[in-house]
Amino acid sequence: MPAGRASTLILALLRLAHSAQAADFGSWNAFDYVVDFGGRFELTNHVRTRTEEGFDRMGPMLKWTAYPRFAPLAGFYLQPQQTAPGDWHIGGRPFFGFETRSTVDRTLNLSSRFLLERWYGTSRPAYNRYRGLLRADFVRRRWTPFVHSEVFAVADGFHSSRNTGGIRVHLSPQVTLEAGYVYDFRSAAWGGNRQAIVTALRFQKPRF
Repeated sequence: MPAGRASTLILALLRLAHSAQAADFGSWNAFDYVVDFGGRFELTNHVRTRTEEGFDRMGPMLKWTAYPRFAPLAGFYLQPQQTAPGDWHIGGRPFFGFETRSTVDRTLNLSSRFLLERWYGTSRPAYNRYRGLLRADFVRRRWTPFVHSEVFAVADGFHSSRNTGGIRVHLSPQVTLEAGYVYDFRSAAWGGNRQAIVTALRFQKPRF
């Protein structure tokens, strides 16, 4: 994809994200600062905002590349929760799980992630949520289209399913930007369906 056309696409998605407050969907915008410790351990400091709530969550995640294709991970997010009209509390979400990844050929990478989360400090009693993600990256030199689907479940059964497509661009060896669209099929008990423009800016600190 020519750089000029790809830049136009990224700018258009960012403009949609900026105007999402006035539409029937929102925008989710993530910022990650990643520190690589010797190629085996990776610490990600994560912040995400949403147009619906403003600040959404923040916290660290540690990943250990135990094998080339397998990496256990764990983390903790702080996130504000509205427990009653006008009554906000800082809830929490510890989680753990693992990632896998494989290269099908030079132009296709597949990855998956499976997590168990514990939510507390919300308008509901504390509960567990289970999530599984499958992602495909169609590798190019600088611009990488991607799609992924993620399914969520709780003790009562189906929670939601998020389906996302977009493009990742390498702005520099240490900085990448993703922009795309997500449709979130949610059970009515968990708020119903929603959609959003999603962006993710990632800074990779050179290896220690």
